[in-house]
Amino acid sequence: MGGRLVRAWVLVAISIALAAANPRTAIHAQTSAPPCGLELRVLVLSADGRETVLPAITHALDYLGTPYRTYVARQTAGGLTPAFLANGCHANFNAVIQTTGDLATDTSSGWSTALTTDEVQALQTFEAQFGIRQVTSHAAC
Repeated sequence: MGGRLVRAWVLVAISIALAAANPRTAIHAQTSAPPCGLELRVLVLSADGRETVLPAITHALDYLGTPYRTYVARQTAGGLTPAFLANGCHANFNAVIQTTGDLATDTSSGWSTALTTDEVQALQTFEAQFGIRQVTSHAAC
């Protein structure tokens, strides 16, 4: 029963993210110039690829036929750059799904975020510039 609930939640969250990722949202009216293009692809952010919700997210996207790319932060440290996220005024993704709130991963010195400060800044700038919506699967309150 628990697996069905997780899959149902993931489908709902993905549907909301995709519906909200309309490039003609009010956010674009606030920017100085609208983006010149937007790929209809979802970016799935994972800390280390071992999150239990990651297969549920990718299964739901596969089931819906939604194009996506999985980015595992620990495997490509520093790779979440402005060039990865966009090409000039063309966004490479129209939505972001994050497996956990801060992409925490266990390191030799304890738990910490898998993203560098530059990666967090690049992601926040990208989302603001293009009006990209983000859904976080599991977040601590």
